[in-house]
Amino acid sequence: MSMTKSPLRPALALFLPLLSAIGLASPSKADTAEPSFKRVLRDGTFEIRDYDSQVVAEVRVPEGRGDPASAGFRPLARYIFGGNKPRASIAMTAPVTRQQEGQSIAITAPVTRQDAGAEWKVRFIMPEGSTLATMPVPNDPNVRLLEEPAKRYGVITFSGFGSQATMAEKSEELRTWLQGKKLTPMGAPIYASYDPPWTAPFLRRHEVWLALAVPAKP
Repeated sequence: MSMTKSPLRPALALFLPLLSAIGLASPSKADTAEPSFKRVLRDGTFEIRDYDSQVVAEVRVPEGRGDPASAGFRPLARYIFGGNKPRASIAMTAPVTRQQEGQSIAITAPVTRQDAGAEWKVRFIMPEGSTLATMPVPNDPNVRLLEEPAKRYGVITFSGFGSQATMAEKSEELRTWLQGKKLTPMGAPIYASYDPPWTAPFLRRHEVWLALAVPAKP
């Protein structure tokens, strides 16, 4: 098992258009940190990772209201850029994650879905060392701060457009690989995206995470 800390990545390109759309000033240059993890296993594009507990800022977006990542981004961006008490700026991290909850009924498999009470959890991961007791309080009641417990995840990494259809396809590939390793995935997949939409598709980085029924070691 090896300890891996993901490299810093430029953040300006990831967030400038949406920040401009909501009237937030952006620095000329910034770096986005990624949460560290312990890599347990790597097999091509597949990995098993252990993540420590994390504080996350979360917004829930009902299904059927456009792209959940875009809809959830704005209130989260406002929060970390001073939309909080005491108007503090919070360092940005990557990736932005989204996960579906609730019932969703396929009507034109595999990509067209009918809203049946489903919603998406869109999250920013707060900087390492953050605690619920020390994080600024969001001004927007739709932004919630939560502590995600330490977990072990199966992960698949890929490039391309990261559409919902592709994410679903990669989720099934990951699930099949995990089952071949006699590992039991739990819950809905988490979709993680790292790059702006104008990045060349072959340079974009996307991941799907599936929590495993194996507790992460402290």
